[in-house]
Parts: sequence; structure tokens; C-alpha cells
Amino acid sequence: MFYNYNSQVRPQTEAGRPTDVTFGLSLQKIEKLDQSGLSMIAWLHFEWTDPRLQWNQSDYNNIDSIRLNHDMIWLPDIELYNNVKMTVQSRSNQVVLRSSGSITWIPPYQLTSTCKLDLTWFPYDEQKCDLKFGSWVYNGFELDLKLQDEQADLSSYMMNEEFDLLGAPAKINKVLYECCPEPYLDIRYEIKLKRRGTAYMMKNMASSVLCYILALAALLLPSDHAPTAKILVILFALACAGASTKDVPDKSILM
Repeated sequence: MFYNYNSQVRPQTEAGRPTDVTFGLSLQKIEKLDQSGLSMIAWLHFEWTDPRLQWNQSDYNNIDSIRLNHDMIWLPDIELYNNVKMTVQSRSNQVVLRSSGSITWIPPYQLTSTCKLDLTWFPYDEQKCDLKFGSWVYNGFELDLKLQDEQADLSSYMMNEEFDLLGAPAKINKVLYECCPEPYLDIRYEIKLKRRGTAYMMKNMASSVLCYILALAALLLPSDHAPTAKILVILFALACAGASTKDVPDKSILM
């Protein structure tokens, strides 16, 4: 089956036709969202057909599918365009190949993407972060991207303690440039998040108020108390207040 197979050559079901690639995303977990970007665990879902890898089941004991290392075959070069960091989370990165030549590949990734924050209503803010996926070298006449679903798969999503996930709709974009007749395709997921403001206030602001009350109480101690004890109490209160506000965004972001 792999005789004369070249993994650098794009598969075609018909001469002159683009390779159809169905793409989906399964969101597992939002790790954090801050000024550095949106970090998450996600499974990317790819499906396509490589007719060079078909076989007759009756010739091979009715075997209808096999598992292969992903580096043995051609893979669609779909990248996260607004990527900050992208790390594969599995040592066994294999594809499922069926006798028809259809291939399924689901690599798990830890992703960090860029995201412009709007903190006008912090800590009761809502954020929208785009994930933009597309081919790095192929245009739409060579690789035709298709959506697996109109939104990310959230069936195995683990709840985040700071943000509620409102949704993750997806859409395909086709861009035409004046210089070139071929279209360029990308798929964008809009991750919609809402901060749990009440929980944030309870966690951070309440402890800050308690620390300042402690500092004021230390200043009101009678003068016959040891000065060293008063200083230690004040320092402790100030350190407590500083720690309680460590999750507050930088003031330059809030403006």
C-alpha cells in the first residue's frame, strides 16, 4: 500500500480537484484568560480521504481499519494563525485509516492564542476570543476546508472556576485578494466567556477589606502595647492586602 507513496504530495480524489478536509474542535478546558492570551486544552478533529491508501477488505482478512503513526502519511497543514503557543498533549499521535481511504486524526493540544480584552465592566465583564485556523501553504483551489459542526464540541468541557463559557460558534471565511484569483479559507471559533464577578468579589475584595480593617485596628492599639508588635501587625495586613489583589488586571489594560 505504501509502495511509491509520497507523504509530501497532496491526495486528490479527482485530477484538478481540491482535497476536502473537514475540521472540528472539541474544547476540553479553559485554563486561563489574561493579558498574555487565552490558554486551553482542545482536541482538533480532521477528516479527509486519501485514495492512494485504499484496499480491498477481502484481500486482508476483512480488516476494515488500521492505526498508523501520523508522520507516515500526508497531513493537512492546518495551523492556528493567532497562535502564541501550541503543544501536543499525547505521545501516541496516530491516525485511523479505513479501507475506503478515509482518514480520521484527532490530536490533543494545549493552545494559547492571542485575545484582546475589554475590561470596561471588570469584574463583571464578558470576553470574546477568536481562534483562527487555516492552511499555511494551500489556497482554496487546493485544500477545501469544511466545518464539522457550526460550533465547537462542548460535550466533555470541564467548567472553569473563574469564567462561564457562553458558547463557541464557528464559521468559514473566504478571502479574495486583488492580486490573486484563488480564494483563501479559514475557520474561526468565537470563544465567548463571562467572568464570575460575584465569586471574584468574594475571593479578592472581601479579603482586602478584612486586611485593611486589621491594619486600622493595629493603629488603634493603645500606646502601651509593644511598638514591634504593632509594626508586625501592620506589615502583615499590608502583605495580606497585596496578595488579595494579585488577580486584578494591570491598570493600563483597564483604562
